[in-house]
Amino acid sequence: RERFDEVETRLDAAALTHPDTPVGPALRSALAELGPGIVRDVVRAWMRIEIESLYAAPVDDVSIVARAEPFRLPGDDLMLAADLGAAVRRLADGLEIRREAAVTSIAAADGRWRVGLADDSVVSAHEVIVTVALPVLQRGRITIEPPLPPEVVDSLAHIAVGPVAKVFVTFDEAWWAPARAFWCAAAEPLPLELFVDISAFTGQPTLCGFAVGDDARAFELMTDDERCDAVHAVLRRTVGPGFLG
Repeated sequence: RERFDEVETRLDAAALTHPDTPVGPALRSALAELGPGIVRDVVRAWMRIEIESLYAAPVDDVSIVARAEPFRLPGDDLMLAADLGAAVRRLADGLEIRREAAVTSIAAADGRWRVGLADDSVVSAHEVIVTVALPVLQRGRITIEPPLPPEVVDSLAHIAVGPVAKVFVTFDEAWWAPARAFWCAAAEPLPLELFVDISAFTGQPTLCGFAVGDDARAFELMTDDERCDAVHAVLRRTVGPGFLG
């Protein structure tokens, strides 16, 4: 933890002098100060998980100023293992919900909003909350009248959405127990560094590995056998064959 805090301190200092730069160069410089060895490898993997797994973007695309969430909520970090369907149904009680109704336009008219759908029908509403995916707005898939303010459009153009792949693997036994999550480190970045136990969801020993950026794209193109081989290679290298058989 002491070495991790040292790197964080260096990044904070770099953010003050070069706030408009990505975190990647400063992070590599700070890690180099630690010298080669397992300590540097562990801190680098820890940093990648804290930054890349959170924002689904490589460190060279993440701002050095906004490289981490500026808050920590009180309480324990717990995983929801129950079905959220009941909560959704309760919140939806009394609401008219239309599924598979693609929105094509939103326009203000006579103190109300007219929401145009792909089937040419129109829904009228007093208020509209837009929660579509960012690329939908960036590509103009929904026509909005009056147009969004220029400063909003400009901000949208500078925001990106990174790819994340969740790789699920099952085992005969939960060899990682009692740990609920763990991460792996090596001399160079691994395609999967963070694993979370999701056995409570599947009913059998199961891990979910997280890949981001180019690693996520690579996993999406793999066959199931290739994904299993990739996961196995990471775990045999970092955890050890004694656990995996």
